[in-house]
Amino acid sequence: METEDFIPFRSDSEPEVKVREDEDEGDETPPKKAKIQPKSVAKPKQVELSLLKHKPCWLSAECARQHRYGHVIERLNREISDFCAWMIPSGEEEAARLACIERVESVCLRVYPGSQLRVFGSQQTGLFLPTSDIDLVCLTNPQADKLPSLKRLAKAIDQAGLAEKGSIKTISKARVPIVKFQDRLTGFPVDVSFNTQTGIESAALIRQAMVLYPVLRPLAILLKWYLEQRGLNEVFSGGLGSYSTMLLV
Repeated sequence: METEDFIPFRSDSEPEVKVREDEDEGDETPPKKAKIQPKSVAKPKQVELSLLKHKPCWLSAECARQHRYGHVIERLNREISDFCAWMIPSGEEEAARLACIERVESVCLRVYPGSQLRVFGSQQTGLFLPTSDIDLVCLTNPQADKLPSLKRLAKAIDQAGLAEKGSIKTISKARVPIVKFQDRLTGFPVDVSFNTQTGIESAALIRQAMVLYPVLRPLAILLKWYLEQRGLNEVFSGGLGSYSTMLLV
């Protein structure tokens, strides 16, 4: 008698096993099994696991030795520290950045006499990567309209030959309108805003936080590099800027 609680042993998806008509049901001779070919198991290659010979470019020799014998958390901590030290810009890179800032400052003074060009963002906090942009703000008459002033500054930068050809963009719909361009001599990306004090204040806050939390620097640099490698570090395109990254850390 069939009931609702009846559960068949064979699901409907399983094919029904049919018995050939010429097969003797009383024959107890088990059917022949097909031979199962053994899977070919590849022999492990003799690979030299020592990171002393094949190690990432930021890994020190001491850290590479620790990678073989130390605890995994200790190894991770040491590698992050080595990566942070490797990302610190050289003296030549710092000099090239300062020279780029001076060239932009000369244009700002020519267009807006008496103005000040201030540095903020990762350039000011020291948390910049080798490819990080240079954040600048031009401080002049507070009553001046930002958008026309930015367009005028962008035109002056173009005429002075500071920017790579076709690299100047005026981002007017962002929360903080900026002029973006790529420095022709160094290739550094540069962002210039107009009469905005929040970036300067944020940089001062981050510098204070770095004194209170020494681990902030290596973790922030690691996260900034991760975001940059995936194109997620531009605010105007939906990414995280330096300040947001620091708050996240």
